[in-house]
Amino acid sequence: MAYDTLIAALLAEGEAKRKEILSKARAEADRLMAQAAADAAALEREADRRVREELAAQCAEALSRASIDRRRLLLQAKHEVLEAIWKRTTEMAMALTGHERARVLRGLLDELLDAAPPGPLTVIIDPRERPHLVPYLKSRNLAVEERSDDELLLGAEVVADGIMLRTSLATRLAKARPQLLIELNRLLFKQLTANSA
Repeated sequence: MAYDTLIAALLAEGEAKRKEILSKARAEADRLMAQAAADAAALEREADRRVREELAAQCAEALSRASIDRRRLLLQAKHEVLEAIWKRTTEMAMALTGHERARVLRGLLDELLDAAPPGPLTVIIDPRERPHLVPYLKSRNLAVEERSDDELLLGAEVVADGIMLRTSLATRLAKARPQLLIELNRLLFKQLTANSA
């Protein structure tokens, strides 16, 4: 019977070892599962961070492109508005005839004559403007030369002592352009801020 006790003791010892091994295996499995869960959470956080960074970069790029496109469209709109104003102003001015055209030409020529130095001078006009200025030029006893030049339409040049002064529709539009751009910028900015509010 000693064998029975020995076998029972060995079986009890084997059962204890089995429980100990199982307990250690469960603890190790739990540790490995916890580690795997922590690693998975860390990977998920890293993936989320990368996705957020990539989305932020894509958003910044899209906003930058939109800003550039907005500026381009704004410049294009300014250009189109200016061209429309220039075209309409030119059409209206060139449509002046008879007494109205002669009155405008006399006014422009008077400005030039007031600014010219004293002494003999020569008025240069485009031949197309001559019919509107003949009576005025004769009444002022001014020397006249003709030169075909679109820049002299609705205008004239005065040459005195080597100084040349010019005024015309073209020069007036060129002078008005910067001020018109400032006003156009103000109006567009006002419109943009009103739309974004």
